[in-house]
Amino acid sequence: MKKLKEFEYEIWTTEENGEKKYWVRVKYTDEITQVSLPVLRFLRCEEKRIRREKDVEREQGKDLSLNTLADVDTSEYWLADPNSFEDEIIANLTEEEFMKILTPRQLDIYLYCIVSGVGIREYAKANQMDHSSVRASIACIRKKVKKFFFDTPQTVKKCPCDK
Repeated sequence: MKKLKEFEYEIWTTEENGEKKYWVRVKYTDEITQVSLPVLRFLRCEEKRIRREKDVEREQGKDLSLNTLADVDTSEYWLADPNSFEDEIIANLTEEEFMKILTPRQLDIYLYCIVSGVGIREYAKANQMDHSSVRASIACIRKKVKKFFFDTPQTVKKCPCDK
């Protein structure tokens, strides 16, 4: 049986007179004892769990600590914000610019149905509108999104909903 050096105990099985016996030796005390099958299974599960943790630790490396970084000048590293909010700010500014080209009704539908997720029928009922009108407005909003974000100025077409 292959034995691992890093564990605090050794496990083995013997067979005497057709009967299996399970043994454990504690390495620090050299104490040997016979254990039941459930105890043996538990100890083997623990070995596997520890072995997997060590494999992951070897693959990913150990956690960084202040002691390991003492030689390196890390003042800028520790002060730097790991989250860059540039993309989020640019997206918010672009969305604000896009909302400026929407009509008041389209803006209302955009904010409630598209951004907030209110259902089309709910919005139509709350604003005394036909749900097909709301669907048509959403289609125009989608065309404007496509035009605003993806079309070049030469290919821009007027949305039929704008008057």
